[in-house]
Amino acid sequence: MSPLEARIDLQMLQDSWRTSPSSLVGQAVALVALLWIVRSWPLATWTWLLPGLGLMLLWTGVALASRHFRRFGIARSGYGRWRMGLLGWHALQSLLWGMLAVGLLGVAGLEWRLTLVAGVIVYGYTLMLVTVHDWGAAFTGSAPLMVLTTAKLLAMRSSSATYLALVLVVSLVTCLAVSLGISRRLREGMLLRHENADLVLQLRDEINKVTQAKARAEQADQQKSEFFASASHDLRQPLHVLALLTNALRGWVEPEHGRPLLDKMQTALASISGMFERMFDLARLDAQRIDYQTEARPLAELWHKLDPEFSVLCQHKGLTWQLEPTSEWVLTDPHVLERILRNLLNNAVRYTTEGTVRLRARARGPWVICQVWDTGIGIDRQHRHRIFEDYFQASNAGRLSSEGLGLGLAVGGD
Repeated sequence: MSPLEARIDLQMLQDSWRTSPSSLVGQAVALVALLWIVRSWPLATWTWLLPGLGLMLLWTGVALASRHFRRFGIARSGYGRWRMGLLGWHALQSLLWGMLAVGLLGVAGLEWRLTLVAGVIVYGYTLMLVTVHDWGAAFTGSAPLMVLTTAKLLAMRSSSATYLALVLVVSLVTCLAVSLGISRRLREGMLLRHENADLVLQLRDEINKVTQAKARAEQADQQKSEFFASASHDLRQPLHVLALLTNALRGWVEPEHGRPLLDKMQTALASISGMFERMFDLARLDAQRIDYQTEARPLAELWHKLDPEFSVLCQHKGLTWQLEPTSEWVLTDPHVLERILRNLLNNAVRYTTEGTVRLRARARGPWVICQVWDTGIGIDRQHRHRIFEDYFQASNAGRLSSEGLGLGLAVGGD
């Protein structure tokens, strides 16, 4: 027997001891009423007194055992003892009721025989209802009474008694067959319920393990991203210094031999700087470490920083650069705002082959709207809702690294 089946048997035994003793009160009342009815019958005293006293003593013992069960329950090690006690109780109780029925049938008339047989059938059906989850208790509680009563009826050698015996046997056998089917279904249902409960517990445990592992992995990834994000400034500084030093060397290097090598060094530094910039963008995006520190600043100050850079870029590409002066002040993070406008302007210059790139600001109530205008290729309407998504580039279907990673607007927009 598997541990699960043993646990189910123990639970069913506990249910039997919890519910079966409730029938003792009804049986005691029925015994007193029966003895009161037959007190004037020509019946030897021992034929009713002996089984009556036996039932009373048995019920007293069962009541004491039931009280002990309610206080302490049934341990797994005590299963066999309590199981034998339950079966012995029902078997002895059925035997004593059978002895009383045998004695009464010997002196009863036909009308009372019908009543006694009906009472035996009712007893069997009631016992089945009380012990419906335990067929063993139902069988031991019915078989002795059925056998003794049937034997007494058949011993009378009358057609009416034989008929009553047949009715009694058919009724109680049918009752036991129904009880067996119900008991098996209840046991199968309990087995399935416990198996499902065990599966739910196992699944819950697996989910907890997966959740914890996922949380640890996310924490490790977050720590890695935070490290790269926090290291971005420290890593930029040496690159910036190298760029300044190589630019300073230009006046000390011979044009014929050193300038080509110096140009290659500057190109390599620019490439490394671009790669680091994209890597830092990814790190900041993963770590969600774009911090905002707002302060009141004039837009003219930012305009002054952007004007010389993008006027040169537009002139180099043959574009017209227009910067409309502004006296507006804004409450913003100046670094984030500069990054956003720089990304927008870089895109405008990159994707405009002829015409104009313009930067201006307009006050709208309590807000100031900074606008970047260009006459470039634009963005198709079907892609406009995705321009702030990570890694999205409408004009870079081939995913060329020279065109960037598609994080400019995503990082700036965060």
